[in-house]
Amino acid sequence: MQIVEATLQYTNESLSTRRHRTIKAGDWFKWFGLRLAMALEPSPGPVRVYWETEARDGFMGTPPCFGQRFGMSRQCFEQIMNCMSFSDGYLSDDPWKPIRLVVDGFNARRKNFVSPGNLLCVDECVSAWKGREVKYCHDEGKGTELKSIADGESGVLLGLELVEGKDRQRAKQYYREYGEGTAVVLRLAAPYKGVDVP
Repeated sequence: MQIVEATLQYTNESLSTRRHRTIKAGDWFKWFGLRLAMALEPSPGPVRVYWETEARDGFMGTPPCFGQRFGMSRQCFEQIMNCMSFSDGYLSDDPWKPIRLVVDGFNARRKNFVSPGNLLCVDECVSAWKGREVKYCHDEGKGTELKSIADGESGVLLGLELVEGKDRQRAKQYYREYGEGTAVVLRLAAPYKGVDVP
């Protein structure tokens, strides 16, 4: 829960700076649940369409009514979205500081609570997260590249590693001895080395 506590602290600091109401853990989980609901029930248009209470002309079906269904106003949702922060915002020589806590927390949680099978798969993936970038980009493939390890039987992600750029990647463990590809596999598989599987 360290990630949630830190995210709440940093997000609330940002909300306060903008003179918005601060939130509690329940609000954050509700906000996160709404984002998941949006992914499961995609709707064309801006975020506000999820709070519509009447069906739009030319569309069939029930209006989303997220405000009534989930108990969070669009204004509150957008304030949280615009102020969401995973770090203190102070300048650092680490360009990945804004999300490092999330990645490290994800990895620690998976290591402590997920037991993989005997088949592990290392691959790469791209997250649509682009920081606070606001410029429009035609290439939807752009985002943050990650290396990942997953349970080959269930497909559950077990760990992530940020691809931090050429110089930072070369400074990581095992790079000098084995090169980039093997080094990534060794780093991601390290928590499971010598672990007996059920």
